[in-house]
Amino acid sequence: MATKKIINHLNGAQKLFEVGIIISLLIAVFIAISLFSFSPSDPSWSQQQWVAQIDNAGGRAGAWIADVLFYAFGVLAYGIPLIIPFLAWMFFWKPQFDLDIDYLNLTLRIVGFFFTVFSTEGLASLNFDDFHYYPSGGLIGDVISQSMLGFFSLLAVNLILLTFLISGTTLLLGFSWLRLVDGLGETAIFIASYLWNFSKREKKNKADKEDKNKDKLKSKTNEKIDSTKKPKKPFFLTRFKKKHKTTKDTSNEKL
Repeated sequence: MATKKIINHLNGAQKLFEVGIIISLLIAVFIAISLFSFSPSDPSWSQQQWVAQIDNAGGRAGAWIADVLFYAFGVLAYGIPLIIPFLAWMFFWKPQFDLDIDYLNLTLRIVGFFFTVFSTEGLASLNFDDFHYYPSGGLIGDVISQSMLGFFSLLAVNLILLTFLISGTTLLLGFSWLRLVDGLGETAIFIASYLWNFSKREKKNKADKEDKNKDKLKSKTNEKIDSTKKPKKPFFLTRFKKKHKTTKDTSNEKL
């Protein structure tokens, strides 16, 4: 019974989706190997030269793929092996297959994906140094940034692309930046109130301690004053008492 649940619990569409996830993971691993073992001396799409040995761990195909990705996306191509499994999981993972598709949500996700990618490429092209002989934002980021710089200043272009990036992540992931700001403000208010109450308690404890010390010091000074004010008996009376006591003791001994 348990074996049947493990083996035959997927329908046809779910099998295709799960195979799509597995193939996407394989593609992501191959792209990661090709990118991290990239060598500028390997023959590729942007340069043609004959070498006896290819240094790329993905072979000739890996060298071409790495070159094309770096040329198109720049240094941000290193994020592609992470993006592919994420998109595959988001589109293919269907524990309960349902043909009802929210086309508005799907369209907004696609638009958000392009907004996020293009704005990130533009920001990288504007703010980072070139990678090898590739633009840091790739061809896409270079075209976007240079075309926008013809109409806006550098600061304005950065602000516009940052706005597109924030909007794109909201459309793609459904992430609420307003909730984040609200949560950060609530946390900041909580920390500020805690520190304020803590400082008030510390001041109160310090004042109480000082009051106790003052009371102790006052009581000690009062005791000293009382001891100094206590009247002393005259010398001849004390001597008379001592003498009277000694005569009384001798008379008792005689008896």
